[in-house]
Amino acid sequence: MEDIKKQLRELTELSALAGFETPVAQYMIRELEQCSDDVSVDTLGNVTAVFPGRAPGPSCMVFSHMDELGMIVSDIEPDGYLRFERVGGLPEKVLPATAVNIRSQAGDLIPGIVAVKSHHATPPEEKYKVIPYRELFIDIGAVSDDDVEAMGIGIGSPITYMGGFLELANGRIAAKTLDNRGGCLGLLLLAQILKERPPQHTVYIVASVQEEFNLRGAMVAAQRLRPDCAICYDLALTGDTPDLRKNKGIRVGGGPSVSHFSFHGRGTLNGLIPHPTLLKLAQDTAHEQGIQYQNSVMMGGLTDASYVQLTGDGVACIDLQFPVRYTHTPWELMDLNDLLEMVRWTEYLLQALNPDITFQRSSL
Repeated sequence: MEDIKKQLRELTELSALAGFETPVAQYMIRELEQCSDDVSVDTLGNVTAVFPGRAPGPSCMVFSHMDELGMIVSDIEPDGYLRFERVGGLPEKVLPATAVNIRSQAGDLIPGIVAVKSHHATPPEEKYKVIPYRELFIDIGAVSDDDVEAMGIGIGSPITYMGGFLELANGRIAAKTLDNRGGCLGLLLLAQILKERPPQHTVYIVASVQEEFNLRGAMVAAQRLRPDCAICYDLALTGDTPDLRKNKGIRVGGGPSVSHFSFHGRGTLNGLIPHPTLLKLAQDTAHEQGIQYQNSVMMGGLTDASYVQLTGDGVACIDLQFPVRYTHTPWELMDLNDLLEMVRWTEYLLQALNPDITFQRSSL
């Protein structure tokens, strides 16, 4: 378990804004090459490891995104402060006083803080106000725009939350980017299993890009690989905290979950209703193997499986999830055992993909 925690710590501490996934991609390539002889990177940056099947049958793509949300430098003030645009669903209410890293042109991480007006100078009408992000700025200690330029920071430099990793009571872990470095860890654990026990049918493990930006990075991999089915690793929103308990939702420590429905509804009319054959197979497998799982329905969110399902002639897709609290903040929280059970579930689900299974939908 300590080795697994170490991998998760290393993954979460990497800075990889959507479109700038190279540090995580390099990590994934290095680890996957120890398990597969066929590891490649496409033009967009998706990392693919192939595990050839021992017999004909349905191929499966198991994927998780490498990128994280954050910001991008949009302007530099003459006195060295940085203005920014959001990349992904960054909550404005958590930004003031947040520590961040700005990646320089040389690849160095320059620390900074999202500035917040001193409490003693804040008028009463502002004390309970969420400040719009365009009114915020980042202080890196620079004294001029020339000073910023000398650090290798310019317009378009990526900004992410500063890393951190806490081991809490009852095996809970808090860190940045558990969404979705937890999923990336799941891919690496699954790759180790497939190395030791090669799959009956071909499995593609894909670490994808730009999910937090436009959810379409994994489409490129699916278009190239043309799998028969796909399993997406991502988080499940929880309902086990005092502010959300009335929702009777997913709980941390309750096991992995399978999504029955997701729909974004804001800016995109997309989501995923899992393929019924794949859903039934997942449920039957969990019951047979004694895997405790939860059932998820989510409004206001989606994964890139929503777009993978639309590639080629259509791909049978399903979301397997690990519960995460406090999503899209600098400190997300999970139970590592939920993730481990999700990977075990996947192993048995892949074994259940026999040649007689068809994903062809009836027109009736």
